[in-house]
Amino acid sequence: KSKSKVLLATVDSLNSANERLEKEKRYALNTIEAKSLTISQLEETNDALNKTIDKASILKVSQVSAEAFRINNQKKKATTRARRANAIDICIDLIENPLTEKGEKEFYIQIVSPNNNIISDKGEVFFGDTSLIYSKKQMINFDNKHLNICTTVATYKEDRPLKKGTYFINIFHENRKLGSTSIQLK
Repeated sequence: KSKSKVLLATVDSLNSANERLEKEKRYALNTIEAKSLTISQLEETNDALNKTIDKASILKVSQVSAEAFRINNQKKKATTRARRANAIDICIDLIENPLTEKGEKEFYIQIVSPNNNIISDKGEVFFGDTSLIYSKKQMINFDNKHLNICTTVATYKEDRPLKKGTYFINIFHENRKLGSTSIQLK
């Protein structure tokens, strides 16, 4: 009888310990589940913030301007006449952006003639599934400060004389159009 009492007491103590362990296990599982849910929500928030930062860190152009010139014996003379023009000066104002990564940036300038041909075709660049035919590629060292860049695109002999009409100048960085302008040649 005494051994039976000892065994029953041991069984009771084991049962109460087992119940306590079950409660602790349920509490631990609930805590883990709550933490997993919090981590999942934080990951979603983090992804949304990263997308916002990526959008905010994109290079931005405040102004694009263009002017046609005739270059003759190293002298530049502005013109609005299509037959006289053999080069186009393009100026780009890059906006200060502290979120943009500093360093060398590749810009592509595309000049589209009135009959939708690319003037001074320098080739084609691919960005995944898309491609861009460009008139000039310009490397710029961007240090997150306001920057004004001017460059000249000379026309090829097969482009001359230029045709009368509106010429569209587009500026691209990677596969994103940063800005555009147009000039009218008579």
